[in-house]
Amino acid sequence: MIILRQKTRMGKNIVLGSGSAGFSLVELMVVLFLTAISAIVMYRSYLAMQVGVEVQAREAELHQNMRVGIDRLAESLRMAGYKPFQQGMPSAETGFTVADSNTVRITTDFNGDNDIVDSNFNGEPFSDDDVTFAWSGLDGAPLRRNDNGACPPPNECWQNIIPNISSLNFVYLDRNGSVLTAPVALGIMTDIRQVEVAVVVRASAEDYSYTNGETYNNLQGTLLAFGNNDNFRRRLVTARVKIRNMGL
Repeated sequence: MIILRQKTRMGKNIVLGSGSAGFSLVELMVVLFLTAISAIVMYRSYLAMQVGVEVQAREAELHQNMRVGIDRLAESLRMAGYKPFQQGMPSAETGFTVADSNTVRITTDFNGDNDIVDSNFNGEPFSDDDVTFAWSGLDGAPLRRNDNGACPPPNECWQNIIPNISSLNFVYLDRNGSVLTAPVALGIMTDIRQVEVAVVVRASAEDYSYTNGETYNNLQGTLLAFGNNDNFRRRLVTARVKIRNMGL
């Protein structure tokens, strides 16, 4: 408190003015330090929240891509060899035409017209009856689907089914559950009764807060892929598909 006084003629002191004392330099420094600490804590909390949101988005992306793609693949595999019986007509040749570790081609007589090459309502080539699923083998390349012979050159029938694949693996089993060596020879493709599918899908972007040291095996225990300590999140999905129309 600063007080200014002046004596009167009678010798008495009177107060001329008064005021509150300001902050000292030390007090100001303490306030600034505490404010800075609070701002840093709030900023770090914001960054942690943002990272959490991004991680959840990548996880959702992985699950969505796997669920939709695997469902389409499994549905097509189950139809391999489908050929409705038609009285007095020879049966269309259906089943597997390619059975390799990362490529499969199947034929079906989907609409029961005793062939595997059809046209759509506009008379254009259309072939749900002859389908290939393939992966190039390059990390990050998509699983693709092709309606063989349905498009004139240049072939534009390839569709991306699952993006960002790190590994795709097909294992073919006979009626006894024995593994048929891939690529399965043409003469024994009719023995296929089950297909084990294993797909390793990675996120589209790296997460630098995460290091992937995981390994990924198929249902036979064979190593398919490993994280190599990179920053991509990956998920493995497996399925065992019964080929219900083969051997009937």
